[in-house]
Amino acid sequence: MKFKKVFAAAMAVVISGSMFMVPGVTASKNIMEVSAASVNNANLIIDFGSYSADPGDYIVVSPIIKNNGGKFAVSAIDVDLDVDSPLEITAIGGTSAAFNGAIVSYNLDQYKASLTPLTNNEPTVPIDNETLFKLRVKVPDDCPDGVYNIGFGDKVEIFKGSLNSDKWSYQEIVGQITVGNGAVSETTTTTTTTTTTTTTTTTTTTAAPVNKVAIVEQPVDVKVPEGKKASVSVSATGDGLSYQWYVCSPTGTKFTKSSLTTSTYSYAMTEAKSGRKVYCVITDAYGNSVKTDTVTMSMSTPLAIVEQPSDAFAAEGKKVSATVTATGEGLTYQWYICSPNGSKFVKSSITDSTYSYKMTADKNGRKAYCVITDQYGESVTTDTVTFYMGTALEIISQPSDASAAIGSAVKTTVTAVGEDLTYEWYVSNPGSTKFVKSSITKATYSYAMTASKSGRKVYCVITDKYGNSVTTDTVTLTAK
Repeated sequence: MKFKKVFAAAMAVVISGSMFMVPGVTASKNIMEVSAASVNNANLIIDFGSYSADPGDYIVVSPIIKNNGGKFAVSAIDVDLDVDSPLEITAIGGTSAAFNGAIVSYNLDQYKASLTPLTNNEPTVPIDNETLFKLRVKVPDDCPDGVYNIGFGDKVEIFKGSLNSDKWSYQEIVGQITVGNGAVSETTTTTTTTTTTTTTTTTTTTAAPVNKVAIVEQPVDVKVPEGKKASVSVSATGDGLSYQWYVCSPTGTKFTKSSLTTSTYSYAMTEAKSGRKVYCVITDAYGNSVKTDTVTMSMSTPLAIVEQPSDAFAAEGKKVSATVTATGEGLTYQWYICSPNGSKFVKSSITDSTYSYKMTADKNGRKAYCVITDQYGESVTTDTVTFYMGTALEIISQPSDASAAIGSAVKTTVTAVGEDLTYEWYVSNPGSTKFVKSSITKATYSYAMTASKSGRKVYCVITDKYGNSVTTDTVTLTAK
């Protein structure tokens, strides 16, 4: 085995950047430099762990990555793997728990693994004490007892992120697999030798091959819309595997045996079943069993429009905008527009919840609507709105309570802005709860105060030329 028991102390290497072209990463500055650092002083540690096995076993090796005293972002990893003969690596895990489920690419024939742990095209800080990837290792049936090393081979390329300084240290802790005595064989070979005086019987036992159950890929939490199929799966190795799922209701604390006995647990999602928790017990032909992580199966937030966009106004040269508010999972927005004198809607470049532009005379009367789509492919369409050049209808000053002496005029006034405004006042006399339309159609409401009209309540509805309207506060008019 071409192997470095103490990796960093034995080899100081500047790791080249030829394998990956990562957006936002400058290879000349962001490639990790290996330095001769002790484990305690290294910035990044990868620990392959210690394991025990019998001849004939399959075991899962789970290297753990650790940020030692800081946050060291990584943009790409490309490594060779090595294990002492006669042990063999027979599988390389498909995702990295340390990097939020990043896909692990591999070449099993050459013992190579690589991943590009980017989040929104930015390098990712590994989750401390999480698994980098998983390796399944076969211990041959005739493997001698002993301690066997597993870890990286000659090639280790770890690309830094911009959060790091120009140099930082790395340390590998080599894994050790201790192979002990094998189980008694299920078959016995007996040789009998006969002489004239004695019969001698020699019995030879061989190690029985036992492929013990091991989890390769854990189930994970899942969210799906109501009525859709929710599924979680486990991947495992071993001989003669059987599966038994256990389930707990959303509001319960007790798990019960389900009827599902395959590697996948699934059901049609309903509101009542949202939050269901499940785990699986996997048993091999020899009675060995392992239990998966417990995961939660939930109903996703339904796609719905909470608030429609509305018509909008702006003076020439000012920004005009309309916004939609919606709920759902992983929403995307696409606005469609139609010119003032047109009839055909075309896709715009706006892909967020607000559509806006600078108002000009030729864009006065533009119409728009938005199509909102969730991560499951469901979509909804908003109302169509119109954008106008002009002054938006708005109350600047509310009317106020007023009083006057008997026989004198009492009045209250509203101040508003907008296009071609009209005013309609509504009145409720003392002792009544019903408002009726008055004859007053100006911004000011007034009348000659009398004792019977003291305590009259009024409000005004203001309307612009586009049909938009606003209503004032209700005020009270009294005699002094």
